[in-house]
Amino acid sequence: KRSLLFLVGGVILIACLFLLRPRLQHSVMLRTALAESSVSAELIEELIATDPAPLAVIERFYRTGQIPHRLAALRAISRSSLLAQVEGLPDWLRDASLDVDFQVREQALGILSTLRPAGAASLIRASLLDVDPELKHIAIRAAVAVGATNLIVDVAGLLDHESLNVRIAAATGLRQWSGEDFGVRRAQLGAEYNDLSSVQKEVDPTALAKVEAGLAEWQAWWREHQSAWTKHPPAEVAIPVEALRAAPEFALPDLAGKTVRLSELRGRPVLVNFWATWCTACWSELPELVKLHERYGDKLVVLGISLDGLPDQHELEHGHKASDHAEGDDHDHGEPAEHTEPANAATPRKELVKLVGGFAKQKGLNYRILLDPEGVSSLVYQGNELPVNVFIDAEGKLRRRFVGPRSPAAFDAMIAELVKLPH
Repeated sequence: KRSLLFLVGGVILIACLFLLRPRLQHSVMLRTALAESSVSAELIEELIATDPAPLAVIERFYRTGQIPHRLAALRAISRSSLLAQVEGLPDWLRDASLDVDFQVREQALGILSTLRPAGAASLIRASLLDVDPELKHIAIRAAVAVGATNLIVDVAGLLDHESLNVRIAAATGLRQWSGEDFGVRRAQLGAEYNDLSSVQKEVDPTALAKVEAGLAEWQAWWREHQSAWTKHPPAEVAIPVEALRAAPEFALPDLAGKTVRLSELRGRPVLVNFWATWCTACWSELPELVKLHERYGDKLVVLGISLDGLPDQHELEHGHKASDHAEGDDHDHGEPAEHTEPANAATPRKELVKLVGGFAKQKGLNYRILLDPEGVSSLVYQGNELPVNVFIDAEGKLRRRFVGPRSPAAFDAMIAELVKLPH
């Protein structure tokens, strides 16, 4: 009888394990993914598809505070049917809409544009008034999408912004709200125009004059009609309630072989620029970083982290380098190609130092260059989508992270939030 009981018990145990195997596998996958340094949106999509509480999974990834996890979670929910299950304005979505990471914030504002919850206008206005011109772009689109006409005063105020791209975006928003049209179109300036870069493309003077004339008409229209649009008070500016997060630590060698630890730089704000010699999109930022280093001196630490030896995000996701595209791709900024063989995982350190050091000397880079051929730092900062810039305050807190270039004025405005210059 005892043997029979053991046999029956064993059969029951095996049956239970078999039935619970998918749940156990899911639990292990979830715990493992939450503990990893990086995670993909595809994995999170798989996890939420097999979880009885998928929105709770999204929030768990977001609450890790890690950049890759937050970004992947928001991308996953945006690509799934889960948005239909979101009710009101969850705390995680509110926090994401005010996140210090540009890409997280961009995803969150996109979700707000779809859901249109109460309180969205206050969150959108926080980005509309931010010093980052690219956040203003996103906020204008979100304001129009949710029908937040009580933000029209802020949008109309951007008709005088120093960035022509922002002025055009403001005109576009006004056109969609009012139905008026003064012929202002971003496409008139050509696909290569980008006033966020310190290296500018020439613009057809006739096209530029037409855009400027249209913007002048919009300014005149607003002066005449603003009283009809300002009956409702503007939304309050939402204030973040989530505490600032500590910037992930890294310890990397410089070109001379000396290890630099982020934690050892406390007391001064730090600007970290992820780049690589093969990244043509990174080149236009380098002269501006040189100027920032010269201008702010010991008030600001500028670090360039070279990812030479590591494949870029495009290659990781698509199996080929972005540079493999035809000439004229967005990665081509019109500068001559460097006649150097790209590094890879097998490149000896001596050769890597020669490659990066030679490039830095050629470009006149006067700030400290660190080497990260294994992507230790880029993994936690999602730094492969080059170029990536990260601002860290004097206390070691993460203050900003964004992909792509910014204008000199934008850099100065961001640094002014962290650095106090003598009068």
